[in-house]
Amino acid sequence: MLGDKQQIEPPRFYCPYCGLVLSGNGHKSENQAWGLFNCEYSQSSDEKQPIPELEVQERHLARLRDRKRVMGIAIKSVVARIHELETMNQEREIR
Repeated sequence: MLGDKQQIEPPRFYCPYCGLVLSGNGHKSENQAWGLFNCEYSQSSDEKQPIPELEVQERHLARLRDRKRVMGIAIKSVVARIHELETMNQEREIR
């Protein structure tokens, strides 16, 4: 609704090894981190710093833009082929 104030979430931080969300000193879900990646990252005992959400989102946006570009090229190729096929069909109908 227009009058409602939306609560903004604070920025998240991500593990530099497995990419999962961090909470406090370690993973938000320790079981998931260990079960999926055998990751035991601890911010206090590791040299690597957590990855800020802004950096993660910027990388994600770059990948999405690249996919959009690739999809645009693929769509143009398919449209061109459809036009070729339609032209061939029209020529056959005329004969």
